[in-house]
Amino acid sequence: MGIGWPLVTLFVLFVSASMAELTSAIPTSGAIYHWASILGGPRWGWFTGWFNMIGQVTVVAGIDFGCAGFASSLLFGHPDKSQLLICYGVILASHALLNHVGIKNCIEIEFCFGHLSFAGRCDYHRRLDIFWPVSKRKLLI
Repeated sequence: MGIGWPLVTLFVLFVSASMAELTSAIPTSGAIYHWASILGGPRWGWFTGWFNMIGQVTVVAGIDFGCAGFASSLLFGHPDKSQLLICYGVILASHALLNHVGIKNCIEIEFCFGHLSFAGRCDYHRRLDIFWPVSKRKLLI
């Protein structure tokens, strides 16, 4: 685990540098399947698009499973397998519901949570000023 994250970070940087080079050479409003179609032909574009979609679905499912592990531990203490899977199903269903209600509702939800996040940050800075006054802070540069 100690070498895993730095190694993954290094390879992600290689991929992002390649994508930056590709986007500067072939500017387009499409996605990576569009570049694959231009560079390798329609078959490469088709496979790239499908692999991208499969990757997105599996990434969301994996993140949701990790979230379900935390949420079920928070709700049930020491959850068994059925409680974990119920929590996982609820999280997946909530994402499905958000995808089906439409983008207008998602924008309103994001707007509400944006204000909630801003209020939390304001409260954090208010408390920071109370417990660590500006006059006692050192400039961190």
